[in-house]
Amino acid sequence: MGQQYGQLERVSRWVGEPLSSDQTRNLHRYADWLIAEALPSGGIGPEEAPRVWDRHICDSLAFARAWSDEPWPRTGVDVGSGVGLPGIPLAILWPMSRWTLLDRSDRRAGLLRRAVRVLDLANVTVVQGTYEEHSGAYEAVVARGVQSPAILAGSVAHLLTPGGRVVVGLTRQLVNVSKVIPKGRVVSIPPKVLDGGGKILIIGPRDR
Repeated sequence: MGQQYGQLERVSRWVGEPLSSDQTRNLHRYADWLIAEALPSGGIGPEEAPRVWDRHICDSLAFARAWSDEPWPRTGVDVGSGVGLPGIPLAILWPMSRWTLLDRSDRRAGLLRRAVRVLDLANVTVVQGTYEEHSGAYEAVVARGVQSPAILAGSVAHLLTPGGRVVVGLTRQLVNVSKVIPKGRVVSIPPKVLDGGGKILIIGPRDR
């Protein structure tokens, strides 16, 4: 328990967003839900229970670094949300923002609705569908586990407000970033924040 609180403190300090006791409690409830319901349903891998905090919750919170120099986004959409990563941790971090969790799978959308009910997240809406067909204008478009981050970033432009940002989590196995990321900036997450570090791609209005 102490290790989890320590990691939450490190990532919240790194993104510049302190967590209240209520937010911390809700993140713990979400971690419990991921292990109790998302894991048996195949929403996360069978070996992921010991890594829920590092690989999933804290990794998701690290996306907030994209707004360390700007006001937090008032609206956001998590594309291919799966079981709510990174959208649910970000919705907990920014309770005054409005988030849409978008996934093409009926089964995963059902899991997401269950998570939203369990966590009582009034600022979250679940939508079943694809980003190609989805309409809306968001200040934040986020995604994890993307095979081709540069292609996705170009494909979701219709979902952005004029000043919006796309933030994509890059796989830890991606070595030569410059060859696959033609625009935007890549921010490295220090190993002191996440075990083994990590990277996020940030594409702002000036990059499009």
